[in-house]
Formats: sequence, structure tokens, C-alpha cells
Amino acid sequence: MKAKPGARLREIRYEETTWKARPDWSPDGRRIVYASYLGRPWHQIWLMTDERGDPFPISYGDFDATSPRWSPEGRRIVYIVNEGGDTGLVIQEIPGGRRQRVTIAERRYLGPVGRLTIVVEEGGRPTPARVSVTAADGRGFAPDDAWRHADDSFDRSERQFEYTYFHTPGRSTVVVPAGTVTVEVLKGLEHRVFRSEVKVAAGGAVTVR
Repeated sequence: MKAKPGARLREIRYEETTWKARPDWSPDGRRIVYASYLGRPWHQIWLMTDERGDPFPISYGDFDATSPRWSPEGRRIVYIVNEGGDTGLVIQEIPGGRRQRVTIAERRYLGPVGRLTIVVEEGGRPTPARVSVTAADGRGFAPDDAWRHADDSFDRSERQFEYTYFHTPGRSTVVVPAGTVTVEVLKGLEHRVFRSEVKVAAGGAVTVR
């Protein structure tokens, strides 16, 4: 619709994929980019014109690509991917398709932090497991290169944030806020759940086994 009161609505696309679609119009007002799984197991980035027609994907792979946004000049699109681990940003040229991963050169934390190293062993040897690290305020933390999982069906009357976890190969280091954090480790139903409260000092390093 035109940006004025009472303007007529014009449908240009109907698709049952509203979850995470986040459409964004190009600066020239002629193209729309959005995220869609369109009957597939992964979200990808799709491009279409404002004159209806069939959209086409501009990203491919066994990972999610979501939240696309145009650059001011309309020749690049930036979007979020979880390819290869935790989420990251990718810039893609339009047209052309060249992709560039945005690399974090420096991390600036809101408050004092420390490092927590978690070692999981069985019979004296490292073993994979599922690990949850939770701060006192309920927020979850994971290694910078880990793929974070979250329980999105949580009850807000029970906890403020989602229960998050990651998988460790047997040894992982997590940057956490200074203070007390709770560590939970699960390895199958044949083992008891390990729980421990660990105090991490600002600028310090603690190892829990």
C-alpha cells in the first residue's frame, strides 16, 4: 500500500511461512527479500519483485538463514546464519551472489567476566555430553563457537529465560559474567545429571570437572 491514510491494499504474495519471514523492501521499492522454509527443513533467503511473480532463493545449504536486510544502496543483503555452529552474519552481493562472512574482531562485554572451563570425562577419558551454563539472572551461556540450543516451550511463570544448552566434545571454555553460575551436564539416561554451582571471579579462570 502507499504510505498515506486510506491507501488501497494490494496483495503481492501469499505463503504460509510467516514464522521468521521478516520481509524487507529494497531502497528502490522494487524488490522484497524475506526468509522462508517453504516446505523445506531449513529457512533460506528468498527474493521477489513488487509485481508478484515467483520468488527465488538466493541462499542454499543445510542451515538456517533468517532476518535479511538491504544495504542503503540496494546492492547487498545482510542476514543471520547458523552455518557451522553458533549464529553469525553474512553479507551477500545482489546481483552476483558473492558471500562474505562478518568476522568479530573484538568483543566488548557489558560487565566484568571470567572464563569457565568444563571438562567431562568417563573412565579418565574425555567424553561428549550436553552442557548447560546458567547465570544467577537465568541467562544461558555457551562457547563462542558452539551451536546453542534452547527450550522454546518454557513456562514464563517458572523461569525468566529459555533453558539453553550446548554439546561439548569433552572440554569447553565459556566466558561468563563474574559471579555464581550453575553448570548442568547430561549424558544419556544411564547417567545421573551433574549439577554444580561455580563462583567465577572477574578476570579469573575456573575449571570444573
